[in-house]
Amino acid sequence: MLFRIFEERGGEISNCWGDGLSAMFPLSNPMACADLLKAIGEAQIAWPH
Repeated sequence: MLFRIFEERGGEISNCWGDGLSAMFPLSNPMACADLLKAIGEAQIAWPH
């Protein structure tokens, strides 16, 4: 589920371990930083608490 959130925003999961992940967003996209922040916000909401 979390992978999908990042991938839908243009990110690529580069590493996953335990309860963490590393995602890369292409800087050729001028909205990469905004897309990353949106994905983080969505992932925080989706994370089971």
